[in-house]
Amino acid sequence: MLNPTEIKEIELRCKKATNGPWVTDLRNGLWTVYCGEIEHYHPLATISQNQNQENNATFIAHAKMDIIKCLSEIERLHEVIRSLTKGQPLEGGWN
Repeated sequence: MLNPTEIKEIELRCKKATNGPWVTDLRNGLWTVYCGEIEHYHPLATISQNQNQENNATFIAHAKMDIIKCLSEIERLHEVIRSLTKGQPLEGGWN
């Protein structure tokens, strides 16, 4: 289970990461993750050659937006819990 400090650390890492959009592209046999506008993409990561290279690149390219969505859902669920428990502290430090 994530505690509030861990959630804050994840949020901070996400905020510090390069803004998107992030995209993938196959060049010279290697999948690369790029960021920026189409005319001015900058490489973020090149995925080493392996049988799962395209899937790994796609995962990385979607990670920031996926994490933002997950963090938002966690906060929404915490609000639901707070409303159901009327603000009483819960195990794990969430209230």
